[in-house]
Amino acid sequence: MPGTNITKSVVANEPGGRKRDEIFVDVIEKISVTFNSSGFILTSEIDGTIQIHKPSN
Repeated sequence: MPGTNITKSVVANEPGGRKRDEIFVDVIEKISVTFNSSGFILTSEIDGTIQIHKPSN
């Protein structure tokens, strides 16, 4: 199942109109599980990364 991408900055503008720096954070997770014919878990693995992006303005 493909992930979904939410495009929302971590930091918004401050009150009074001053602009603050923004970063975007992508959390990517992959979960793999192998079951036997009886439904018991044989192996399981969770792998993840965090990617941080600063928009180019």
